[in-house]
Amino acid sequence: MKNKKITIILTLITMLVVIAVVFRLVLSTSKTSNIPPQTGQLPTPTPSFDTAKYVAMVNGTGIKRSVFDKRNTQREHFKLWLKEHKITSTSLDTPLIDTLIEEALASEFGNKAKIQPTEKEINTKYKLAIKSVGTEEKYLSKIKDIQGIEKEEILSQFRIELLEQKIQEKTKLPFTIWVSQQKAKAKIEKANNI
Repeated sequence: MKNKKITIILTLITMLVVIAVVFRLVLSTSKTSNIPPQTGQLPTPTPSFDTAKYVAMVNGTGIKRSVFDKRNTQREHFKLWLKEHKITSTSLDTPLIDTLIEEALASEFGNKAKIQPTEKEINTKYKLAIKSVGTEEKYLSKIKDIQGIEKEEILSQFRIELLEQKIQEKTKLPFTIWVSQQKAKAKIEKANNI
């Protein structure tokens, strides 16, 4: 009687082990499972936009790959300059794609709220920057050396900075808080290959 009980118990244990192994095998080879067995992470969804042309979509507006690539090159130039001059900076802590998404959200809001900076405001900021170094030639040379950018990109940066200030004035929120709120509400898709 004792041997029969032991045999039954061993048979049950064996069956449970076999069931567990079969169950795991079925899960790991199932084509309907969204979870790859080796990582335990959900697969990255395929973006619904042309990733050769865009790196992200923000509320239906694309961020061009060419813009991303150009800004990334400028960023790398700035990083090298910082390293050569043994300077540390937190200005590059935010991933570039996130910076471009934040700029897209700001621009969208600026258009809707009709608070885009004027050419006069941008040029005033530019003239103040020139004044800080002396001449336009010196200023452009210094900026090109530091960030690898030309006048057009400087004016674009000033437009973004002024827009961020206007958003803060309009919303009465620090830009970082405002943009976090906007990111939570926005429809944002990123390319997988950035």
